[in-house]
Amino acid sequence: MSSLNHVPRRLGRGVICHVSGTDGAATAFDRTIRLAQVAEEAEYDSFWVAQHRFGTDDAHLPAPLVLLAALARETDQIALGTASVAAALEHPRRLAEDSAVVEVLSGGRLELGLGSGSDPIASAAWGLDHDHRHGRFWDVVDELRELLVGAGSPRLHPPVPGLADRLWITAGSGDTVMTAADRGLGLIAGRRRVRPGGTPAEEDVRVAALFDSFTAAGGRQVAVSRPIVVTEEPSVADWVAAEERRVRGPGAPLTVHIGTAQEIASGLDGDPGVRRADHLLVHTRPVDVPLRVEETSLRLLARQQAGGVASSTLT
Repeated sequence: MSSLNHVPRRLGRGVICHVSGTDGAATAFDRTIRLAQVAEEAEYDSFWVAQHRFGTDDAHLPAPLVLLAALARETDQIALGTASVAAALEHPRRLAEDSAVVEVLSGGRLELGLGSGSDPIASAAWGLDHDHRHGRFWDVVDELRELLVGAGSPRLHPPVPGLADRLWITAGSGDTVMTAADRGLGLIAGRRRVRPGGTPAEEDVRVAALFDSFTAAGGRQVAVSRPIVVTEEPSVADWVAAEERRVRGPGAPLTVHIGTAQEIASGLDGDPGVRRADHLLVHTRPVDVPLRVEETSLRLLARQQAGGVASSTLT
């Protein structure tokens, strides 16, 4: 498969997996491999894994590129991405070398998403000042880009110059978004935790405004992540809603889109962030749904797009 840069002009579809679960790391890794295969079978464009350290939120993946190397051998066409690697905690040459190996193993399918890292515990574990991570982050990004295009001495081996065109930044603040646009990078953004007294719709409007600023400043491409569970079973929809209430706490607004494929498509049509994006990345967080439910959800959404059911956004 070619880079996401060459996906035909429609809303690209991807999947974000948080590699989480209460059954331990081995089960989570096996489940992730299976979901990547399901996503490829359903003709999603991309499959992304999220980095989490120290078992936070029952997630098990401190080293995303290692798992993507395995996924590169278990899939054939789907693009494989990180969403994201905490680049402020990485040495740029180490990151470049690991990425180059995945790029070669996958046949040029890597999409490298980078973030500054939001976990102060991780910064402390690496002996870094968490308050100064943003400056270090951009230093790492800039040196990484130079290495990927073949600059610097000694030069990166194996050479992967095309990967420099597939760098993404995960961000939700105006300053970071504009800095990414200045560098011609891609942008991945989602719905942050909704502020007390706020609503998901208000947060979606804020994110959409960031996308407008990013595009106007010359940013490369925009991917928006949304928590989505597609189901034809009312009992599943009720369970997912109850689980999110349990996770979010009493009175917190629900953020997961739950419903039939047609209901989801209709809701996304009115989502200002989705309407401005080039790619929709689907995930289920904060709810850790059973594998059967997640597989079915991905297939139903893909089938809806293939059938062109009542949605200008997803077709």
